[in-house]
Amino acid sequence: MGQGFQPVSAFNYGAKKYGRVRKGFYFTLTAGEVLLGAIAVIGMFFPAQLVAVFQKDPEVVAIGEGALRVQLVALFFQPMTVCANMMFQSIGKNGRATLLAMLRNLMYYS
Repeated sequence: MGQGFQPVSAFNYGAKKYGRVRKGFYFTLTAGEVLLGAIAVIGMFFPAQLVAVFQKDPEVVAIGEGALRVQLVALFFQPMTVCANMMFQSIGKNGRATLLAMLRNLMYYS
């Protein structure tokens, strides 16, 4: 999604059509939130069963259930970070894009 948005954003920003950049950003963000939000909500109802597909050990399933729930909550924030990062890269705000990417990595890997 972000890679489809990036050329639209760059072209319209260069043409000084900032309203189109804004509309494209919100469209991409909304589509991503709906898609990933639906996946996250469905996953919240069956976390133990999803983990059990890969590992049947009850202890692993118990730990994996909690970890999967945390990952599914984080999935709600993914479209915002991807869309913002792609937009900043495409409009030449490289410092902001780099800072956002570093913050995202810091959050995920800390």
